[in-house]
Amino acid sequence: MAFFRFGRKNRKKSDKTPKRRLAEYSDAESEYEMELVGSWQPVYYFIPAFARPIRMPKPDAFEKALAHQLGYTDLVIGQLEREHSDERTCSWMLYGHQDSTGHGDRVCQLSITGPEIFDAEKWKAAIQLWHGEKRHELSANQLRYSLTCSCTTSDSLCRVEQYGMIAHCADVILQQSPDCIGIYWPHSQKLVTREFYRTPHWHSPELHFLDGGLHVRCLYDTDSNEELVDTLGLTAIGLPDLQCRCEGLDPARVAGFLRSVAAYLYQNGDVINDGDTLEGVDGGRWPCQHGNSLAKPRRRVLEICPVRPEETVIV
Repeated sequence: MAFFRFGRKNRKKSDKTPKRRLAEYSDAESEYEMELVGSWQPVYYFIPAFARPIRMPKPDAFEKALAHQLGYTDLVIGQLEREHSDERTCSWMLYGHQDSTGHGDRVCQLSITGPEIFDAEKWKAAIQLWHGEKRHELSANQLRYSLTCSCTTSDSLCRVEQYGMIAHCADVILQQSPDCIGIYWPHSQKLVTREFYRTPHWHSPELHFLDGGLHVRCLYDTDSNEELVDTLGLTAIGLPDLQCRCEGLDPARVAGFLRSVAAYLYQNGDVINDGDTLEGVDGGRWPCQHGNSLAKPRRRVLEICPVRPEETVIV
């Protein structure tokens, strides 16, 4: 059955689309990465990274910024600033649905651990595979120190609200830590600069989480000469990742197409069924089928299968 149409913007030419060999991702996979990427995660992590030793934010200013972004907050444990530099953890309960007293239901717990030396060996394989515009690139060698931020959200919120709170927590970290040069998102294996994350990339602010939580990859299989575009990051938030083989198609346009599909799923849930069709970048109706990923990390995906317009059967 026909499902829905996407509006399309002009995309970059394919000769500017970075491609990675499938083997690179196979070599990069680790058991820990599989755990973070290959299944839904009840606790979501992101890692602010620094080139120089970390100056922790002032506690009062940080909590005020959290409250401004997210509403009522309550410091549960720890302090951001101490005289020594030992690792420590600070946790806040974030509240929503406020009543007349300014309190409400607990909807998120944010914990910050650190500062610590950035574990380059742990993340280096995945980080080296990140690609983006030159002005938004970072390398693992620039990342020397880090914090670990973890968020546990309430099931009482819809997905967009849950992960929107995580996106806002990342905004506060960047606002209060001007020396932070970027954020690594382990669940999507995506590294972004502070400039990239603070620049709007979506038509709606509620999609801001996807600036870090969604990674669209362009891959090339040297054995079969096949190009593949897929996503990382959706599985960890309870949605299927996406993949599409690019035979005879511009990978840049397919990447933009998958980005739009990912945003649709993020806002509406896993609502595309096997056999449903989407209008592809070539105007054809492309059928969808759930299955296993072709590229590692291994995970369940929704594969969108290009069909030439002349091959589409109208019923």
